Amino acid sequence: NITQYRQIIGVLIAIFIFIIISFFISENYRISLVISDMKMYDGFMEITNSDLSDKEGESFKLADYYVASSFRSVTGINQRYDYCALRILKKVLREGARFIWLDVFNSDLSSEPTPIVCNGVGKGNWQLSLNTLNFEDCCKTIATTAFTSGKVDNYKDPLIIALNLNTQKNMYSLNKIKDALIKHLGEKLLNVHYGYSKVNIGEVSIQKLKEKVII
Repeated sequence: NITQYRQIIGVLIAIFIFIIISFFISENYRISLVISDMKMYDGFMEITNSDLSDKEGESFKLADYYVASSFRSVTGINQRYDYCALRILKKVLREGARFIWLDVFNSDLSSEPTPIVCNGVGKGNWQLSLNTLNFEDCCKTIATTAFTSGKVDNYKDPLIIALNLNTQKNMYSLNKIKDALIKHLGEKLLNVHYGYSKVNIGEVSIQKLKEKVII
C-alpha cells in the first residue's frame, strides 16, 4: 500500500531529523565544540611562568602586568541558554588564563540553598543556563589544575578569581562559599593582611603573590 509506505517513510524521516537535532543540541556535542575551538590557542600562544629573580621581581608589582583573562569561564557557546561545564573551566586554565569569572547563584529559593555556578539574573534568582555546576566542584577543579605543573605552564603565577555573587546576601549560601574556598584553596589564599580595603592589591610585589589566589 503506497499510502502506508509513505507514512512509514515519513515517520522514519521525522525520527532521523529528531536524532540529528538532539545530537546538535546535546550537552556533550556543544561542550566538545567549545573545547575544540579553544585548541586554536595551542598553535600561536605560548604562556610560561613569570620567573623573575627575587631582586628583579621586587621592582615589579601586579599592576605592571597584563593578565590573561576569561569572562564567564564555564559557559558554552552562548552566554545564556547553553551548557556550563567543568571541562571548559579546566581548558581555560590550561590555556593560561589567570583571571577567571564565576557567576554564583543560590540553587533554589529556600533558606538553605547550595551555591551554584551558572548564568542568569540575580534579582529573582533566574538561572538562564541549561544546567548548573556546584560551586565546590569549581573550586576543586581550580585547585587541582591551576597550580599543577604539567597541567598548566604558568602554574606559579597568581590566580585572580572574580566571584559575581547573586546570592541575595543569604548567609547560609555565603558560608558554603567560604567553606569551599578554604577547603580546596586554603593554602593558596592570601592572609588577613591583604583583606578588603587593607592594601591596594595592584601595588603588591608580584613575588609576594606567586602561587597565590586573589579573590
